[in-house]
Order: sequence, then C-alpha cells, then structure tokens
Amino acid sequence: KGRRAAGAIDRGGAAAKGKLIIASVCGTERDAPSRSAEAAALRAAGVLVAESNARAARLAARAIEKGNGNA
Repeated sequence: KGRRAAGAIDRGGAAAKGKLIIASVCGTERDAPSRSAEAAALRAAGVLVAESNARAARLAARAIEKGNGNA
C-alpha cells in the first residue's frame, strides 16, 4: 500500500509544490514489503516519515502552528 501511496503522492507533485506530507508506517521487517521499504518509498516521494503515529501527529500540529501546513 505504501508504494501505491508514494506513487500517488509523487504523481500529485505535492512535495514539489511545497506541500508538507507527514506519515508513519506500521508493520515489521518481516512484512511484505518490509516496514523500512515502505518508509523508503514514501521518503523518496518527498514524505516526512515519522517513527510513530504519535510523533507524526506532533509534527503535523507543530507545522500547523508555524503556518507550514499549506492547507
């Protein structure tokens, strides 16, 4: 799913348009594809990948507070 999401993000050009995209990835290295592969695909598409969903939420809140949400 992450690679499909990364492809959609990349095709949408959100990162290139200055949009901030924050995500976290669930799963393990034993999953197919692995957690690290999913995170790498998202990072390659310009996504800021946090280590946990809680961290992703804090980063998003901080971005909004600072006016970097580009909503």
